[in-house]
Amino acid sequence: MNQRFRVAYDGRLFSLGNWIECNGMRGEVTDHSVLSTTLLEPDPPDNGYGFTGRKLVMPNSVLLTHPVHSENPARRFVRHRFRITVEQALDAMATVDWLQ
Repeated sequence: MNQRFRVAYDGRLFSLGNWIECNGMRGEVTDHSVLSTTLLEPDPPDNGYGFTGRKLVMPNSVLLTHPVHSENPARRFVRHRFRITVEQALDAMATVDWLQ
């Protein structure tokens, strides 16, 4: 399917919780009203799937004039980041092998 065409799911272009990209703005949809759509801006790809804390408010007229890409409409997964601390005396590579 060509990514330049809009794809509607259940008659809607997107819903709350979907990740969309439109006119260079990308994020998770947190609010959608008659006049605007609010997105939470994600961290750069190198930092994982967190958020910067910034909100992007996009006028809905942009949705009519630019392609909208819905990145994961089903949202069937959640990505978790774990930090494991080990004692300094342990061999780090042996610990990684044990965890895997």
